[in-house]
Amino acid sequence: MRKRLALPIAALALLGGYGSGQLQAASITFNLVCVLNALNTIPCNTSGPIFGTVTLTDNLSGGVVVDVDLAGTTQKFRDLMLNFSGAATSLSSSDGLASLSANGFSISPYSGLFDVGKSSGQGWNGDDLYSTTLTGNVAISVADFLTTDSLGNVYVAMHIQGIGDANGGDCTGDGMGGTNCVPGMPGPGSLKIGGILQPNPPEDPIPEPTTWLLVGGGLALLGARRFARK
Repeated sequence: MRKRLALPIAALALLGGYGSGQLQAASITFNLVCVLNALNTIPCNTSGPIFGTVTLTDNLSGGVVVDVDLAGTTQKFRDLMLNFSGAATSLSSSDGLASLSANGFSISPYSGLFDVGKSSGQGWNGDDLYSTTLTGNVAISVADFLTTDSLGNVYVAMHIQGIGDANGGDCTGDGMGGTNCVPGMPGPGSLKIGGILQPNPPEDPIPEPTTWLLVGGGLALLGARRFARK
């Protein structure tokens, strides 16, 4: 009986080690590269410099950490909007970036609608990495935000302030009252920008210490079984 059980136990140990190595916080990043305008056309500079990133990360406690990193050192953002498809009916965060309403938020002049949004009259400082944690009345995850706006164009939208255009107009990039902006370019203008999913092939997870212990235990059992046969 002992010999017969050795192989299944070793196999379970190996499987258990593999599974534990997968326990990592999920994370997705959106590149802010899509100019939002009244024409609802989305010119995206996918191969060039980006205006910033929005990264969402599971905190393994049923919440999602939102990190904003702008390309410039003088900019801040006034509005931040996300899309949501989870089961939660309300969201909250320490800085008020938590209002939830299905297709209840817009960022003029673009007519696409978003589910999560908040506006700050003074704007949130983007000089350093901005971070806040979203929680819901039920657990949420980054998978709940992996959906596009009502027009199917972008996942996230932002109003960057203090960027480009010496005339003080919006940097629309569509000839409708502004000039094209360069990422990080300081100035009195502003830019409505959308984000698309950052190309990032999944990496092989690095095994945790417990993984190696389980694998080692499984191999030891296999060795003992082979020795018993001899």
